[in-house]
Parts: sequence; C-alpha cells; structure tokens
Amino acid sequence: MKFLYLCAMKNFIIYTLILSGFLFLNGCSGKKASSTEFNKLLEQGRAKVNAGDFTGGLADLNQAVKLNDKSAEVYYWTGRAYMATETPPFTKTIENYNKAIKLNSDYALAYCSLATVYDQLKDQGKACEAATKSMAAFEKQGIKPEDQMVYKQAEMLKQVNCK
Repeated sequence: MKFLYLCAMKNFIIYTLILSGFLFLNGCSGKKASSTEFNKLLEQGRAKVNAGDFTGGLADLNQAVKLNDKSAEVYYWTGRAYMATETPPFTKTIENYNKAIKLNSDYALAYCSLATVYDQLKDQGKACEAATKSMAAFEKQGIKPEDQMVYKQAEMLKQVNCK
C-alpha cells in the first residue's frame, strides 16, 4: 500500500512540474488577451491619427501604453498625435519621440519627426543631430520605397540645420 502511495505522489509531482513548466513557457491567457488588446488599440490609434482624429487617436494610444510601455511604435504614434494638437514648445511630442528612440535607437521615422519638431522650434543643433541620425538609421536598415519621402525630408532638414 505504501508503495502505491509513493508512486501516486511521484506521478502527482511530475505532472505538477510539467504543468507548471507549460504554463511558464506559454504564459497566462490574460497576457495574450492584453497583447491582442494592445495591438487593437495601437491599430485604432494609428488609423485615427492618419484620419486626422488626433484626440481619438491619443485616447487609444494612451490606453495602449498602459498595456505595453515597451513599444517604440506606440510612443512614435503618440508623438505624432501630440505634434498635431500641441503648441510650442511641444513638450509631450518631444517626450514621446524620445521614448520611442530610447526603446529603438534605430527608429528612423522617430528621429526625422524629432528633427521636424526641433526645426519648428528653431533649435538647429538638435534638428541637425536628429536629421543626421534619421538618415543614418534609414541607411543602416536600407531605404525602402515607402520611406523615400521621409528620407528626403530628413536630408532636407539636415541641409537646412547643419551649418
């Protein structure tokens, strides 16, 4: 009888360890749901910003940040929404672009947008630096056809501000 009890306990421990390992490796279902919700909010926010609904876009993007504050893309799009709604000195705009760059040091679009902000603020030194970093990031990853216009914008910002 004692033998059966020990076998049952051994099997229970083995199954518990296997189940724990499976849950650890695959994560909990709540994490997957929040990831899905994050993606939905990010896409909604992007679409609203592109459609000119900056207030609605900001609402979605700020909710997305609460679910994932490690996404460079969500900070980039939040920066774009603030850029359209904020007046100088563009504090929230700059803050969000810098967060995007901190999370992805090769974020060419964020650097170019930051260069645009600094150009509007007449801060040639920072505009020059951001435009130069934007061009370098584009060149590092290869300039895709859809990025040609933004690359040319960074190039123009560099020419105007780097004297």
